[in-house]
Amino acid sequence: MNRRQFLQLSALTGLASSSKFLWAENQVKSAKFPQINRPIIVNLMLAGGPDFLHLMPPAFDAKPDSLGFKHWQARAGVHNLTDKPASWQQRWQQDYVHMQTNTPTFGILKQCDWLIEMFNQGNVTIYTNVTAGKTRNHHHCQLVMELGDSEAGLQAINQAGWGGKYAVRTKTNIVSLTQSPRKICHCPDPNNPAGYTQSHVIPAANTREMVLYEATKKKNSHSILARSLKNYYAAKQVQMPVDSIYRKIVDTESVLRQLGQPITQRLAEIPVPTALQALMKGNKALKSKKFALQTRNLYDALACQDIFNMSMASMDYVGWDSHKNQKENIEPKFQDLFGKEKALDSLYTSLDVDVSKNLVWLIGGEFARTFKANGAQGSDHAKTAQTMLVINTGKQTKNPINDAPITINNLIKTLTG
Repeated sequence: MNRRQFLQLSALTGLASSSKFLWAENQVKSAKFPQINRPIIVNLMLAGGPDFLHLMPPAFDAKPDSLGFKHWQARAGVHNLTDKPASWQQRWQQDYVHMQTNTPTFGILKQCDWLIEMFNQGNVTIYTNVTAGKTRNHHHCQLVMELGDSEAGLQAINQAGWGGKYAVRTKTNIVSLTQSPRKICHCPDPNNPAGYTQSHVIPAANTREMVLYEATKKKNSHSILARSLKNYYAAKQVQMPVDSIYRKIVDTESVLRQLGQPITQRLAEIPVPTALQALMKGNKALKSKKFALQTRNLYDALACQDIFNMSMASMDYVGWDSHKNQKENIEPKFQDLFGKEKALDSLYTSLDVDVSKNLVWLIGGEFARTFKANGAQGSDHAKTAQTMLVINTGKQTKNPINDAPITINNLIKTLTG
């Protein structure tokens, strides 16, 4: 564990003795995944504002007054097409799988095989009229999404996130799988209504490096230093007054040692599946190595669920601000997420059904993008209602497309009860 990871995990300080932070320190029983008895929400923030109309456009229609014609006419630029309807029709026929529902036909990019399969199995709900932020400001609209508050102002940075609120209400934890915990992870502070804490947050930017370095039999500088520090902190834990300004550092070391050891012991018996290893290097690697690591982190967190006591996980994939060259910029990202042998497909291939059926994905960005393409083969920020995906293999949906207006507040309520 490096200095940055230690500082990030310092949010756990004092929680070893706190009834609010609930984790089981001596529950490493076997290499088998623990039984999961609750839905686990996975919030995936596509930071930058993804253009879901590019992923899932309506069917081309040759009639000039139809939606299918006007849509492809307005958005020909983001597909790098000419102004001739024949090129729009060819793109629609060649590059999209045509989905048949009780609504007008739409398509999904062919390279998103896993998403297509999930939709056909009844595991996907598409919310097309989600109202969230009312500006075109990235920071503000991400704040609105992660606080779960459509009325949040630009300066509401100290409010608790909806994930943190959910963890506190359910007496569980939210596991942050990103490099730094996002706003969604912030928990309400019982002593300060205007502030937040991280009392139920477990930062897990690298699940296989959460343990503090232990001394080995080898007499090298690392082992000598590790042994000395372990003994030093153990002595300070006993001797240092509870009101010392340095107590936080000592308590952090204690919590990290208690939390890291059972995780490391569990994961030592559970190797990273080949499919997830392939996401990080080689010809099947994701474009985003950071998201590949997060995907593996989620697998590990599920393997340690009885230790983490997790009801929610926070993930992100950045880089969706497609003002220019949209086709080249976002289609590889959509494939990273939803393609065959890519992130979600590889994760589900690696998990037993009894585990994966409990995952409930909420996938979306901070705002929609303009309907009409701009002059740089891209799309710009829009204040219109956006599209979000909810995916769960444990229960088939009867209404795969929900186009009734809904606020982000109410969508979250449908997920959390």
